[in-house]
Amino acid sequence: MAIIERFTRPVLPIDSSLRIDTASWPHDIVPLPALNRVTRAAAAVGRLTVTDHTSPWLGTAFLAGPRLALTAAFAVEPVAVGAGRDVRYRDHRRLGIEFIAGGKIAVERIAFLHPYFRIALLELAADPVGPEPLALAATIPEDLAGKEVALISCAAQVSTHDLDVERIYGANLDRRYFVQPGRAHQIGGFPDVSFDQAPGLLHDCSSLPGSGGAPLVDLAGGDVLGLHTSGRPGVTNYAEILWEFARDPVVWEYPLQFRPDPRPPWLGAWGAPSVPATPQVPPVRAGDRSWTVDVVPMVFSAPEFTDLLRCLYEVISDTEVAMNLALDAGVTRGTVDERGSAEQVWRRILEKAGAKGVLRRLVERIAFDPEYAGVRDTLTRVL
Repeated sequence: MAIIERFTRPVLPIDSSLRIDTASWPHDIVPLPALNRVTRAAAAVGRLTVTDHTSPWLGTAFLAGPRLALTAAFAVEPVAVGAGRDVRYRDHRRLGIEFIAGGKIAVERIAFLHPYFRIALLELAADPVGPEPLALAATIPEDLAGKEVALISCAAQVSTHDLDVERIYGANLDRRYFVQPGRAHQIGGFPDVSFDQAPGLLHDCSSLPGSGGAPLVDLAGGDVLGLHTSGRPGVTNYAEILWEFARDPVVWEYPLQFRPDPRPPWLGAWGAPSVPATPQVPPVRAGDRSWTVDVVPMVFSAPEFTDLLRCLYEVISDTEVAMNLALDAGVTRGTVDERGSAEQVWRRILEKAGAKGVLRRLVERIAFDPEYAGVRDTLTRVL
């Protein structure tokens, strides 16, 4: 349990219909798109239940891939024997996940207890009906310090009489879920700890017993930045850093929903080695209709560029969808201003994608997505 800011971090109850009580978190402070992202994320969050144990549940877990969930390693340890990828259930104990919106899925197997990060990967017996896996941040946000985030978790009844807990959370906490907004601070750790500790993402979202394993969600993009594990009241809360977790090649063996894909594009090159071709990009002259996504710097006045821009903002006018596509292609989160019209946001996305060298990847992904098959010919003209 760790309440960091006693008076400036409200908590929002969330019920089984995924309705968030925003009375203490009004829309003029947090815009509607952020609340929509939190609501979608909450659908993938649940209570980690256990059989044949003194407690009926051990913490929070969330969907992170097809039939895959993440939670805190210490939440799993009471029912597990082994370490690393050699883990099995202890005796007859079994885990399950009971989701906020209802439905319970059994945990078929504990895939691993990570040897460095305090993260456990769980394989589920089936895909739950309804919730989608959450996107996991595979790159560090450019504007990390001060970033608005929210912790989504269940809560356990506190055994001691704590006036701050009663004032902030209310009474009868068992089997309740909360959205706990706050801010990310920096990467660091707790001072004076007696064990080896991976650097974590420090944040000031309120938390209670039962929050271990909860996702720390970026309100701007909806990605999960960290997996909450611990806190020190009045000092800081601590989450395992998922973009560092994403660098582990062992983790790549599982279809976790990292955004963008953390595996380097050249990873399979040794399977069929060849000599890379040397690109010969012709210069672009005024009036020349030969601009492509590979031409750097970008030529904003080229007819091909204006056609591309118009196609994108007319077909994908939802700026949240546009930003998700950009993040999937590798545009650095936090570098694109999402305010303004669809045309303005798409222009910024294309500019950043060009500077990052991922413009071709972005356009190809859209062009060959069956959902946008109607504009494939327009998009492939610049490839």
